[in-house]
Amino acid sequence: MHREKPGYLPCRICYVYTAEDKLSEHTDTHYIRHVCKMCNKVEYSVKLINQHVRAHLSKPKPSALIQIGDRPESEK
Repeated sequence: MHREKPGYLPCRICYVYTAEDKLSEHTDTHYIRHVCKMCNKVEYSVKLINQHVRAHLSKPKPSALIQIGDRPESEK
């Protein structure tokens, strides 16, 4: 919300008007860091860390990769 309204104050970082009693909580969201548990990458928004984690999850796990020269169990 970017318009002045009674009981609302602008965030000094993003200028969105937020309820006075929620302004401190809102401001804190600009500083909260979200850390990827897989590689320790830091993002400052939930949306970005979720995109990052999805990228990890969409890659095949190393144990699922077949090495060159490996044969399936059924062929051994």
